Amino acid sequence: MGRLFKPTITRYVDADGRRCRKGDPGARKKRVKSRTWRGEYTDADGNRESVGLCSNKEAARHLLHELETRVALGRAGLVDSFEEHHKQPLSEHLADFIGTLRDSGRSEDYLQPVEARVRKIIEGCKFRLIFDISASRVQAFLADLKRSGMGQRTVNHYLAAVKQFTKWLVEDRRTYDNCLAHLKGGNAKLDLRRERRELDGAEIARLLETARNCKRPGFCLNGRQRFTLYATALGTGLRASELASLTPAHFELDSRPPTVRINAANEKSRRGDVIPISTDLVALLKPWLATIPRNAPLWPGNWAKNKRAGKFMQSDLKQAGIPYIDVEGRYADFHALRHTYLSRLGRSGASPKAMQRLARHTTVELTLGRYTHANLFDLASAVDGMPPLPVATSRTEAQQGPLTATGTRSTQSGDQNMVAGLVAGLVAGFGDNHCDSVRSIETRPVSRNTDDRHRSPLNDSPQLPAIAGSCGSLRPDEKESGSGWESNPPGDFSDATLGLKPRAVTRSAYTPGKTVTRTG
Repeated sequence: MGRLFKPTITRYVDADGRRCRKGDPGARKKRVKSRTWRGEYTDADGNRESVGLCSNKEAARHLLHELETRVALGRAGLVDSFEEHHKQPLSEHLADFIGTLRDSGRSEDYLQPVEARVRKIIEGCKFRLIFDISASRVQAFLADLKRSGMGQRTVNHYLAAVKQFTKWLVEDRRTYDNCLAHLKGGNAKLDLRRERRELDGAEIARLLETARNCKRPGFCLNGRQRFTLYATALGTGLRASELASLTPAHFELDSRPPTVRINAANEKSRRGDVIPISTDLVALLKPWLATIPRNAPLWPGNWAKNKRAGKFMQSDLKQAGIPYIDVEGRYADFHALRHTYLSRLGRSGASPKAMQRLARHTTVELTLGRYTHANLFDLASAVDGMPPLPVATSRTEAQQGPLTATGTRSTQSGDQNMVAGLVAGLVAGFGDNHCDSVRSIETRPVSRNTDDRHRSPLNDSPQLPAIAGSCGSLRPDEKESGSGWESNPPGDFSDATLGLKPRAVTRSAYTPGKTVTRTG
């Protein structure tokens, strides 16, 4: 049972009764009752607690009753376990969140932008406590950032940072749920601010030659260092920060296959990996690595941390006569070397899974969607590699020349014009089931043998002149006196209909310029 009381306090006053310090001349002690009521109660652990309430007795009694009720609910397991965290300012939660990420091994390069983005959203939305966080206000703030000129991908980074913070609040048992979990970023492809491109073979050769022959001072790395840096980036797909961490000890050039190792601390995903490298890159790097101490950095300095790789590469591109930004607005910066590596890897026939593994991406969609580039010639090669259509076109045209449709002037003979008209009609009706036309032109005179009749016409090479006389009739019952068709055609074309009902067709007869229409 709790109780209310006013504690007795000791004060010091001077001769006139005014408050003074204990050591002042003439100070005397005076004991008085406090103006504030205090409450004494037993907490959930059975300990007696005393807490200051207020100067109004009825209000103090009500507050003491709430404290006792909360203790009773806590003993029953019905108390709000997040209450203390909900009273804590968001700035303190953010400091704890960044501390947790730092303890988990995140680098300062990662922590600084995350903290800055979350703090900007908290201050921009005027959030003070956890209960103030609102999905609609965050979404409106991000929309304002985009309207102010910020790119969609950067806006997505802001959203990802604040969602990571609110997710941590739930995981660390500081609140009930993540009220921002349902928010999704916009489509960054519709608002590309820096689209990278692939360098072709000629551009790669000019860039490497320019870097190797460069004698000008003032760069973070000399010409030979930049030459080997570009070549290694093109042969491994490593990022600038990963390349900056390499030493000769990371390379195993004499192993089978030769490899380069990346420490987990220097990799973006913090997993570490071993990547195979090609023999031509081994031949280029091996004599150069022999001149460098085993544990010395291959490309020393803070060029990667200070984002200087794009600067000196842009200068080398200019000297090589390669546009830094092409006519389509795509950039050829240092990270474009990674795009070039993966694009060339895909063109070599590597499987999507192998490309994802070499790129060290979490999803194959990221590898194929953002980092590989297919030009028009790649697409044309892919189309040319398709199986041919099941009609006599390419092989026939290769031997007889272009086929012409009925009524078109040609240098072919009369028999060849007739056959060409039949083939053109077959091709034109492909997909419409004009089954009263012949199948693909047979490669030799049709035999009455059942096995020969069911031979696929695509297995042989068409010989148009040899069978021109065999096309005088589709079936023996299709004869027209005076039409120019042979009365006794050799061969049996009865299986050409494949059992389907014939339809009305118009064909060019043997006699030039004369057209006969029949209904089967």
